[in-house]
This record gives sequence, structure tokens and C-alpha cells, in this order.
Amino acid sequence: AAFAAGGTAAAVEELRPRLTGLGEGAALAHLAATAGHTEEALTLWRDIHRRTTQSMDGGWNDDGGGTEDAAAAEAASQAAALMSDSRRADDQIALMFLPWLIGAAPSEALAVLKGRELPQQPVLQLLAPPLPPKPSETLQHQHSSQQQHRTRQQGSATPSPGSQARGDLQWQYLEHLVHGRAADDAALHTQLAEALLDAILPLLPMQPPSSASQPEAKASSQPQQSAPSPDVADHRLARLRARLQSHLEASSLVAAPQLLRRLDGTALWQEQVLLHSKAGSHQAALRILAVVVGDVAAAEAYARTHLGPPGHHQLLDMLLR
Repeated sequence: AAFAAGGTAAAVEELRPRLTGLGEGAALAHLAATAGHTEEALTLWRDIHRRTTQSMDGGWNDDGGGTEDAAAAEAASQAAALMSDSRRADDQIALMFLPWLIGAAPSEALAVLKGRELPQQPVLQLLAPPLPPKPSETLQHQHSSQQQHRTRQQGSATPSPGSQARGDLQWQYLEHLVHGRAADDAALHTQLAEALLDAILPLLPMQPPSSASQPEAKASSQPQQSAPSPDVADHRLARLRARLQSHLEASSLVAAPQLLRRLDGTALWQEQVLLHSKAGSHQAALRILAVVVGDVAAAEAYARTHLGPPGHHQLLDMLLR
């Protein structure tokens, strides 16, 4: 592999049969890349990654997976390095191998997406979540979904690190477009908020429907959100909510009414306050702070900032009702 990567001018056609016969796929991949045969090199790295991961999944290795794991990581890393270089891999080639890299190594795929400007729409289509099931399929999977909800409510089920990383790619890429490249497309700003909500909502504890949709009723009961426990899911939820809140505070382009519909029935009160404020629904925002959350100091500050002198009387009226 060191020989092939060193810039040799030997023809790929001449060495390919011998390297293939010797099982030196990595050397051949380096050689193909050096000779400018980018698609062949990427195909070889993809095949190496697939073979080594299948070996680990099948339990064929004798060293606990260390060698195969390193080979798979190296294959993904080498492929990502090629795909990140627009001079060596044009958009068509990069998009051709991106679906594989997304599944094989999400962090490497994100590095590619941040390292070059690929056409946005094809990338967003690749990163889009699966379509919701058809009505007939919904009935078929209802029992399974109820079991998953009960398990999530007990806090014992969290997505695997691999599935989380792949699911996070969409909002991480959108965040790069919106805040890294300063995109001024309102649709992208709203998509970022939607993608973050897609990651947040499955982490929320289940709530009784009657109380979740009635802010005033909830205000007279116990606090809506318990103190976070030192659980991985809770830390992840806190981080994702902080990203969403930061985005909502910074963006003036999100579709607030659309996002508020998705938040209906949840206890994401701070996010609802931010969106009501953007929509000009200051009374609704003030009611959440004063009545639902019970943070009178925050409500007073909000009234001063957004409602002026009449805000104090409106707040007092809310609290006395």
C-alpha cells in the first residue's frame, strides 16, 4: 500500500491482475486513486469496507474484530478523503458513493458534506427521513408502536449510536448550510428546525393527551418537566434542545405557525415561547411563561420587552384569573 500511495506511475492495467490475485485491494485502491481512476478507487474502498464489516458481523475473525475494524475505518476514511476533493471526484461521482458512506460512516459523510459544495437538493433527498407508513401499514404496526412508546416512557430504549449518528446527519448538514454558509432560504431554516424536532420528539417522555394540550390545566398540577437525570438520553435531549433554541433565536426565516403545530401537545415550552414571539402571538407566549411554566420573572421581562407598559397589566390579569 505504501508503494501504491507513493505516486508511482505504473499503469493500473498492468498491476491490477497481480494485486487482485494477491488480495491487495488497499494497494490497488491507492494505485487507482494515484492514477486518477477515482471511481475505481472508491469502488475498491467500498468493497473492502463491506467485506470487513461482513466478516465482523459473521464472527469470522479471531482477533476480536480489531484488525477488521481498523481496515473498515481506513477504507471509509480513504474514500471520504477522495470524495472531499472536488478536483478528483466530481459531483456525480461523489453523489454516487454518498449513500454508501452515509450508512457506513456517518461522521465521514458529514466531513465530505462540509468539505465541499455538493448540489443541495440531491443531498437533502438522500438524508430525508423515511416516508410515514400508509394507513393500512399503520394498523399493522400499531401494536409494535405501542410497545415502543411504553418502553421509551420507561426510559430503557435509546437508538443505537450508529442509527443516531446517521439520523443526525440531516440536521447537522442543514445546520451547516444555514449557519455555516449563511443560507437565506426560508425553507432551509424551517427544515433545520423540523429535523431537530425529528430528533427531539422521540426522546420526550409520554404525556397524557388531555393534559398536554391544555396549558391552563397543567399549570395547576405538578411541574411539567422533572429535573434531568444523568442519563445519556437526557443529555442528548438537552443538547438537541439547546441547538433548536439557538437556531430559533438566531433565525428570522423559520415558519413559526408550521413549527408550532408540531409542538402542540408537547412540553417544549421554551421553544413554543420563541415561536409565538416570532409569530407575534405575544399573549400566548406570555401565558406560557406566567401560567404554564410559572416563571413570573421571565414573564415580566417578556412583557416589558414585547408589550411595553400595557404588558404589566395584561400579566397581572393572567395571574389573577
